[in-house]
Amino acid sequence: MRILFIKLRHIGDSLLLTPTIAATKKKYPHAEIWVLVRESCDGILAGCPEIDRILTTANPDSTKRSKLGWLSDLKLAALFRRTHFDFVFELTDNDRARFFALAARTKARCTNKHRTLRWFWHPFFHRICQTPRFRSHQVWRDCICPMEILGLAGDPGALRFAESRMIHWQESDYGSGDSFAVLHLHTRWERKSWPMERWEALIPKLLELVPRLLISCGPDAAEVNSARSLCEKFGPAVQTTAGSANWPQLAWLLRRARFFVGVDTAAMHLASACQCPTVALFGPSPVYEYHPWMVRHWMIRPEPASQSEPPPQGRMQDINLEAVLHACEEANALPETTRISGPPLPRPAQSTLFFLANLDPLDGSAHALYCVRNVISLSKNCPPGWKVELLHASNSGRKEILDLHESSCCGELELTGLPHIRREKGSLFHFNPIFYHAVLRHLRNHSHPGDIVSTASFPEMFRFIAGKLSASGAQLVYEIHQLEILSREEGHRKCTRELEALSLAHRFITTCHPLVGILESRFPSIPRHNLGLAASYSPVRRRATSKQPFKIGYFGSLSPEQGVPWLIKEWKNIRPNNGRNVELHIFGRARKNEDSLPTPSGPGVYILDPVPSNEVPATAEDLDALIIPALDLAHRASIAFTKAYDYAGLGLPILCSDLPTIREVLEAERHALYFPPGDAKALAACISRLVVNPDLATAMAVNLRERAAEFSWDSRARMWWEAVL
Repeated sequence: MRILFIKLRHIGDSLLLTPTIAATKKKYPHAEIWVLVRESCDGILAGCPEIDRILTTANPDSTKRSKLGWLSDLKLAALFRRTHFDFVFELTDNDRARFFALAARTKARCTNKHRTLRWFWHPFFHRICQTPRFRSHQVWRDCICPMEILGLAGDPGALRFAESRMIHWQESDYGSGDSFAVLHLHTRWERKSWPMERWEALIPKLLELVPRLLISCGPDAAEVNSARSLCEKFGPAVQTTAGSANWPQLAWLLRRARFFVGVDTAAMHLASACQCPTVALFGPSPVYEYHPWMVRHWMIRPEPASQSEPPPQGRMQDINLEAVLHACEEANALPETTRISGPPLPRPAQSTLFFLANLDPLDGSAHALYCVRNVISLSKNCPPGWKVELLHASNSGRKEILDLHESSCCGELELTGLPHIRREKGSLFHFNPIFYHAVLRHLRNHSHPGDIVSTASFPEMFRFIAGKLSASGAQLVYEIHQLEILSREEGHRKCTRELEALSLAHRFITTCHPLVGILESRFPSIPRHNLGLAASYSPVRRRATSKQPFKIGYFGSLSPEQGVPWLIKEWKNIRPNNGRNVELHIFGRARKNEDSLPTPSGPGVYILDPVPSNEVPATAEDLDALIIPALDLAHRASIAFTKAYDYAGLGLPILCSDLPTIREVLEAERHALYFPPGDAKALAACISRLVVNPDLATAMAVNLRERAAEFSWDSRARMWWEAVL
């Protein structure tokens, strides 16, 4: 059975539909339930596990929808025409919703009697419920038609936002410790707003009841600025979400708050769904239709001039401050056990971490190596009840991928190649939407609420996937290894789109301190965890000191920013003249879109083919030292270097450009000799020190072996799981 509910109203109205959906699923547990709502209304339905698919129409406001919004609506209508529904319920009472109901292929198109249901619509609806709905709560108004036709028993239950679909927001501050209350001051309808000076008078009195207050608000700039001004006025005891908390995060906060105070908004209805005692300030809204549903609540309305006079409509300024405070005192005095909570949502037998990588795991790039090593270690260190699945854009088989990393035992790991159009790495032609849609389809078919969807430095893919999964109940974790804003102008299109992607994340994993600082300033409400990287190799056997050439090795990309072209060009000025021959061995190949390497300026430079990851240790046994010659480009100084970790793992003395993110990993003199980026003379001096002082090289090798033990993938994986769970 497949059932479609159409509700094209505001965000709060969408949440009021959830008791009807829950009752339908209880009556027909195997039914597939689809819901059609307006754009931006899908997020608040993320907490309703009974919904199988949420679809959105274009925004009806012409100033907010794209020029091609009508095209997306036509595509939606075409989808409905191709899909068979056993029942279609139009619960919006307007012609736009009736158009979508008409497009749906069904033999049971149902709606309610309404003054806007004109005569020419009647032939297209198989059932028109005649039950009067005047002066009924909106939950009842939505439930009457499905109740009559589907035979739903009993009264509609509480609003639905399952606790398992809530997402932590600043858990270190609000997960435990002092109690707090949530305030929601703002609404886009001025007639529903309580004067700001009343809120300013109320806040210090509330701080006498609870030690902390949290002001929630939408992303509108005026709302954010207003909330921040209150925080600045009252100090650290008052904080704000600053428009960054999504609905699952706000639900998590409301579930833990002592009480909620606010005007008639979607946030008020969400407080009802989270069983948070609610003090609701109502002015023009009809109380009978929109009062908080099935939760302990206090309705505060404008006071009449006399006892015989009815409360005035639309005069929020007539709401008495003392009445609001008295209601808050009663709400705060409630014991925790007075809260009503629904039955726990059954979880799947096994939860999944889906790690997305828009690349071929065998392409040899540092990022591909990271992605594979990361999922292998995460799978080996899975908490009970979890597994890991890597979704990649290649036809590479499981055995090929694992053989490259010499890993046969990978715990709960699945490797899934999805449809894609990609050419050889370095080609300018990639048609990414094929892979993006394949990933989205896979997640919709295989993910469950509470699963984790993660990726590392694929902002366009994350932006697409996270935008589509906002109502899925999955936790969205974005790993950040570098940022476009470090190498491009602030207003560049790629920077803007990357920031949009980052704003959709529920949690950040970073690899170095500069990235943490940037994220903290731009996304203060999204938790951040700096885990660094890990060493992929074990220490190799060092060559015996001899009269053989002193060999310096480099593995990896040959791009200009890595400093390799500079190193080759300046080699004649770098190669020391101290009686022992010094050679530079470069293992790598330029990509198609990169310039050819310059001709070596002196003898002793060997440019060799790239070495597969599993053969690097054997190759390194014939080397005396390793080098990281990266240049001081803006973004290089703010991203982690995989080589710093891998070279430390190999246990050979390291020559490094002096960049802050390398110094986070390798201590000067103990693990590495540093030279200013691009300084040939300083590099030559470092090489001479290693060549003429074997004891220094030996001491560095010993120290590196100790340091590498701290950089295991297993320990990083355990920190990763602790951060996200």
